[in-house]
Amino acid sequence: MDKNERAEGTRRERRCAVTREIKSNDELIRFVADETGQIYPDVSARAPGRGVWIGANIDALQVAIKTNAFARSLKRATKIADNLLPLTISQLQQKCLSMIGLAKRSGQLVLGFDNVAEALRKKPAAFLIEASDGADDGRHKVIALSKKWKNVQIIGCFSNQDLGSVLGRDNVIHALVPKGSFADALGQELNKLKGFKSLAPTAWEL
Repeated sequence: MDKNERAEGTRRERRCAVTREIKSNDELIRFVADETGQIYPDVSARAPGRGVWIGANIDALQVAIKTNAFARSLKRATKIADNLLPLTISQLQQKCLSMIGLAKRSGQLVLGFDNVAEALRKKPAAFLIEASDGADDGRHKVIALSKKWKNVQIIGCFSNQDLGSVLGRDNVIHALVPKGSFADALGQELNKLKGFKSLAPTAWEL
């Protein structure tokens, strides 16, 4: 086990290379260096070799880039590309989209205005996903339905094309993820993304 890692039951924790705080994996992003010392994000935390863990928020990563916390943690020369921040955000977004695609294949995703509206009338959901470029009218109606319940999180940071690319459809405007263990896992990834960009426009709040 890495000296910056500790396990408490099944919950693994690491030390943020910027703040030196001990945090759970769910609050951190792993970065690795290739053989040339180039730093890359490893948002799935599966790449071989020693990693550097940074708090899952834009401030922590910007400090890590400015101070090259990667070299200090890895004890070797490293190179940081100019696009490390946008690359990290892109990977986080793609991880969330991939999990939404998995939700569909696992039967944990409701699609289409009528189906989403019917589901919201019956029971609460974990996430209401609205395409960022969808029509206002339909979005307002399903968001209003979601207000019947507490803690339905609105996700509006993915476009119709983003959603369609992982769901195998040309037109994806409304989707819903029911409460459950799958929603909990998706929520962990969305919380990381939230550290870098808004998950929904504030104007959508009714």
